Amino acid sequence: MANFCGKCGAPLEDGDRFCMNCGEPVKTLDEELTVPLKSSDEKEIPKEPKGSENASEKKIGLAARAVRQSDNSHEISQDISKEEKGNAGESADADDVLEQKVTENRRNDHSTKDEASQRKSPEKTPGIPKAAPPKKNNKTIFIIVGIVVGIIAIGALIYCFATGILPPKTTVPIAFKINIDNGFNNESTPIVAKITDKSNKDNVTYAAFTSDGGSNTEVNVPQGEYDITLISPINADGSIYDMGKTVTVNTESENERNVSTSCKRVPADNVTSAQLQDIVDALNAANQSAKLPDGSLDNANKRLDSKKEAEEKQKLEQEAYDSIIEQYNHAISANYTISQLDNEKLSDKFYQSYYSGSSGTSRSFGYALMDIDGDGTRELLIGEVGEPKIYDMYTIKNGQAERLFYSRGRSYYNYAGGNKILHDGSNGASSHVWELYEYNQDLVKIDGAESKGTYSNSKEIVDYYVFDNGDMRQTDQSEYTSKYQSLEAMKETYEMTLFPTLQQGP
Repeated sequence: MANFCGKCGAPLEDGDRFCMNCGEPVKTLDEELTVPLKSSDEKEIPKEPKGSENASEKKIGLAARAVRQSDNSHEISQDISKEEKGNAGESADADDVLEQKVTENRRNDHSTKDEASQRKSPEKTPGIPKAAPPKKNNKTIFIIVGIVVGIIAIGALIYCFATGILPPKTTVPIAFKINIDNGFNNESTPIVAKITDKSNKDNVTYAAFTSDGGSNTEVNVPQGEYDITLISPINADGSIYDMGKTVTVNTESENERNVSTSCKRVPADNVTSAQLQDIVDALNAANQSAKLPDGSLDNANKRLDSKKEAEEKQKLEQEAYDSIIEQYNHAISANYTISQLDNEKLSDKFYQSYYSGSSGTSRSFGYALMDIDGDGTRELLIGEVGEPKIYDMYTIKNGQAERLFYSRGRSYYNYAGGNKILHDGSNGASSHVWELYEYNQDLVKIDGAESKGTYSNSKEIVDYYVFDNGDMRQTDQSEYTSKYQSLEAMKETYEMTLFPTLQQGP
């Protein structure tokens, strides 16, 4: 019968003292009998006293060794039977122990096979967890590896572009030619070009152009298609420019790399705080990437604050003037007579101009709000649309509307540009006066011409005067004529708003 190593299970030859596979010492039969046989659910079998090396001990040792090394309990019985034939006179007690041991090992053998069967077919034994070995999923491994490689590749590209290892797209210049009205100077904020990449709206480039740098300049950008918006400068007086619409250029075509525009000035009175706010916002955005001249943002914000204050003041002015505008509007709709106009302290020129002689042709009346003297307070001018005449003029003093002058009879006031007012009056065919005033919260006479006609012995005598060094100086008719003609040439029309009644038609 072949022996086996108790440690590694390798076969042993008779007479081997050590395992040729693992080097474990080979135990003798006596040494094996001293080791109790155990299983997970069996008790230790007490061994008989040492020194009784009889046939029964040999049988037990052979049985124990055979049970551990073989799955077939019948071989154990055959081995034991062979031993029995060579050993006569064995006791009945040893046979009983042998039979008991074989029976227990058969039971353990069946239990072990049942457990193995349950591991192979866990579905037949509810409650026992499946212990199948994990299966390899090559597809999942390939996907994970692919994702990792992709992330590494993208990161490498970003790093290369960021560090300049890979060259960016070829850059080309966009040429700007901007024709701008007067007023744009070194006190103005810069013109800003907002250049937006059409393929990526978040990719925005800004460029700033100052009056010192000229209106012709170039900006280098990568080849592509761009939307270009020009942001107006803010002049020192608060005026801005109409910069035109957004244009699209394709820098891949050499013929489309040009932006040419003409910009018309918008007077400060026609500029709103909302427009200035848009410009300030654009300047703040541009300052993140384009170097703006020192003080540009401060100047822009100061002019924005000033405009907001002016608008608040204008709101109060409008409220003060609204009652006067409504008086004239009602006079038109009710066809006031001269006496009614006088009673309401309204200009009688209003009535006379409304009905032009016997033809009865209606005229267009309106009003304007203008800061004549530049003190931040607007004056109310009432007159005739398309004419320089001022029929009535008011300003705000102590929060109330106050009349400065009004036209009556043969006496007219006319707008002469800037803060100048020209009075033109007549007392007869030979008596006429022209008086030029500057308005600086009050009217101050600065120039004039006058003719005075008198009669002596039924003969008319006409004397002529011109304004000189703060007083009227007598002169001849030629100098007088030259003076009043130059004054007449100063008259200017001004932009007016029709009264609401006339907006609806007479």
